[in-house]
Amino acid sequence: MFEVNDFDAVRISLASPEQIRSWSYGEVTKPETINYRTLKPERDGLFCERIFGPTKDFECACGKYKRIRYKGVICDKCGVEVARAKVRRERMGHIELAAPVSHIWFAKGAPSRIGLLLDLSPRSLERVLYFSHYIITSIDEEARQEAIKQLEENYSQAITERQIALEAKIAEMKGATVEEVNQFQRNFAEEKAQLGEQLSADIEQLKDFRKCALLTENHYQELKQRYGQVFEAGMGAEAILKLLKSINLSELRNQLLQETRSTSGQRRRKASKQLQVVEAFRRSG
Repeated sequence: MFEVNDFDAVRISLASPEQIRSWSYGEVTKPETINYRTLKPERDGLFCERIFGPTKDFECACGKYKRIRYKGVICDKCGVEVARAKVRRERMGHIELAAPVSHIWFAKGAPSRIGLLLDLSPRSLERVLYFSHYIITSIDEEARQEAIKQLEENYSQAITERQIALEAKIAEMKGATVEEVNQFQRNFAEEKAQLGEQLSADIEQLKDFRKCALLTENHYQELKQRYGQVFEAGMGAEAILKLLKSINLSELRNQLLQETRSTSGQRRRKASKQLQVVEAFRRSG
C-alpha cells in the first residue's frame, strides 16, 4: 500500500491553463460567496454548489433529489451533483483571466526564466510586463523588403523631380551668370546628398527591426504610422506569451548547443544558462 508519509523528495511545478481546466469542475464568474438572506452559496460564486458540490450530504441545492439512492445524479434544475458534502474539500474551480499574466516564478526569478528564453534583461522584461514599453513580436520580411523598395523608388522620384525643376529654372534664366548656375547646381547636390542620407537612415532603421526589440510609446507610434505593415508589437504579458509561443524549443536547443561549442567567455556562460532552461521546458512537455 502506498504510504503518503514515505517519500524522498517533493517536486513543485506549475500547471498549464489546459491542465487547470481539465481539473476544474467549473468556472467561477462571480465574486460572491453566500447569500446573506438565505445563507446558501451563490450560483457561479466562490462557494457555488454546482461547481464544488452540495453543502448537504446527498442533497442537491434545490432539494429535488435527496438521499443516497440518487448518488451521482446531476439535478436538471439546479445542476448540482448528488454526492457527499465533503467533496467540496476536494473539487477545484477556476477563473478565466481577461488577459494573460506572467507568473512571478518565471518573471522575477534569479535568473529570469522568461528573460533567458527571450534573451531579455530582467529590466527590459519588466518594462514590457508592466506596460512601460512595447516589444516587437513579429516581422514580415516580405513587407520589409517591399518597404525598402518603396523608399528607394520615392528617393529616385524625388531626385528626378528636383532635376527637372532645376533644368527648367536654369532654362528660364537665360541671362544667368555661370556663378548663378553653379550655385543652383551646388544647392541641388546638397539636397540630393541630404535625401541620400535620409534614405540610408530609413533603410538602416528598417533593417534593424528584430523580434524582442523594445520601443517607447512615442517611437512605436512613429514607426507604426510609417511601417505598420512591416512589424507587430505589443506590451504586457500578452505580448510575451505570443513571443514564447513562437519559439521552437528544438531549434533553439540546437542553436544554443552550437554556441556553447563555438564560443567562449561570457557568451558561452549565457548560452549554457539558456540551454538549461530550454532543456527543462522540453522535459516538462
